[in-house]
Amino acid sequence: MKTAILKKLDVLRELVTDDRFDEVVNDALEYLLSYEQKKLESELEVTRQQLLSFEKQYDMNHREFVKQYESGELEDKKEYLEWFVLLSLEVSLENKLDLVNYVMDKETAAVV
Repeated sequence: MKTAILKKLDVLRELVTDDRFDEVVNDALEYLLSYEQKKLESELEVTRQQLLSFEKQYDMNHREFVKQYESGELEDKKEYLEWFVLLSLEVSLENKLDLVNYVMDKETAAVV
């Protein structure tokens, strides 16, 4: 499925480059970006709630956890690995959301 989507995006890119672009395509892309923005915000909220749960459970903020985890001070626990992975996921989601927000803000500024 991912490959099919990428092929469709490549075709759209080529059509836009050839000036075969109209408002319907623009509106569809804005809708898709808005959809992804909401989805990322939701995923980020769930991830942050899970991270907060770990912080409360282990009475430790994420900075202290990472410091201890990376230095090997913590015992090997499945939960610690999950916490560490969630922190990586949070950063990834934030970066993706920043990218979508940047494109959406840039588009809004261009219209004004």
